[in-house]
Amino acid sequence: MAVFETEIQVGFEHTDIAGVVYYPRYFEMLSKVMERWFQGPLGCNYRQIHQIEKRGIPLVEVHCRFPKPSFLSDMLRFRLEVTKLGRRSVSMHVEACCGDEQRLVADMVIVHTQLHQDGMRSQDIPADLAARMQEYVK
Repeated sequence: MAVFETEIQVGFEHTDIAGVVYYPRYFEMLSKVMERWFQGPLGCNYRQIHQIEKRGIPLVEVHCRFPKPSFLSDMLRFRLEVTKLGRRSVSMHVEACCGDEQRLVADMVIVHTQLHQDGMRSQDIPADLAARMQEYVK
């Protein structure tokens, strides 16, 4: 089983006036982690997926805990693993640590969709993409 890892340094844009990460900014970081996973080892460019192929991978469920605060300039190491790979959805577990301290724990579900003028409909994950995701199943 592979684990996807990436780092994000806490910037000024992530923090409140006290220099602590404002919790909604973690959701932006989680989105960045997913984008890097797709564009890196999964080989799926977001522009190609969303704008050209008219597919989507919206987040439909998320549960988060913030065990300890993160501060301006902290380097957060994110670890993503797949907990369940379905035909149309992917459940993931993501943790962020600064050194040995756990800062974020998130369980998320995304759904593969086809985008239409009137919205989006769930669609099977392409076989080649599912095969690459399978490597990350816990």
